[in-house]
Amino acid sequence: MAIDVNGTKIDVLTHYGTVTPEQVKQAGLLVTAGQDRAAQNSYQLAHFLRESLTEPAKMKLAVKETDYTTNGVTHGLSLLKAVIGAASVDTRYTIVHIKKQISSLSQEMLANDNNIVNFNAKANMLEQELLARGGTISDEDLMLHLLEGYTSCSDEQFVRYIEKNIWQRYLDNDLPDLDSKAFMTRAADKYKQRLEAGVWLQPTPEQKQIVALSAELDKMKKKRNDKQRGSKTKEDESGANERKKRNSKNPKASKKGYPEWKLQPPNPGNPKTKTVKDKKFH
Repeated sequence: MAIDVNGTKIDVLTHYGTVTPEQVKQAGLLVTAGQDRAAQNSYQLAHFLRESLTEPAKMKLAVKETDYTTNGVTHGLSLLKAVIGAASVDTRYTIVHIKKQISSLSQEMLANDNNIVNFNAKANMLEQELLARGGTISDEDLMLHLLEGYTSCSDEQFVRYIEKNIWQRYLDNDLPDLDSKAFMTRAADKYKQRLEAGVWLQPTPEQKQIVALSAELDKMKKKRNDKQRGSKTKEDESGANERKKRNSKNPKASKKGYPEWKLQPPNPGNPKTKTVKDKKFH
């Protein structure tokens, strides 16, 4: 499915956005001009595509018939280009959106539940979708986005491997031939190795120590709180006993709610009148 454009072979299926209908048509003219297997393949492709299209799709393609026919002859690859163009609505926003997804690969790590193989497949798919629409991204930029994704993984040992054994060595020129594909391969190999060893997503010794210390701290806090609650309970009980003791000395006061001085007669020699809150009592 490749055509020659200024000496460069371009696959129409995977890079359909980088070639124009006229470029594909010119390549198709060279094919149909010959009476060989290539011309036969072009005819069969065109026939297959026409037979597989729905009536609404045929009507949609009819307005662009000059893009894929010459003197009534349909060029198979040109028709394929037209079908792809009709089926996909590619705008500048589409390319920007794909680039945004690539720059947010760290979110894909969470979405793929820390599965490095699935994460790599998503990264590859986004790159191919971008290239197919004529978009571009440098391999170094893609590697940076991959790094962000890998270092957001929940497996601490995997992250250390990526940072120290791959990325730091790449920066130190110890891995001069490292590209995005090799980066993904190394990451996938490490993931499979840890997965098969049964240590994937297992906590590190440092993380285990932190968990143990947190548990011990929680235990100490609970013990302290229980002690404070016990002390307060004793104080409440002591206060209740004291009130009960005072009330027992004067059951009438306890029962009716009168203050004790109201129920006790004045001592000999004391006045028989008492003023409380500007009110006289006899």
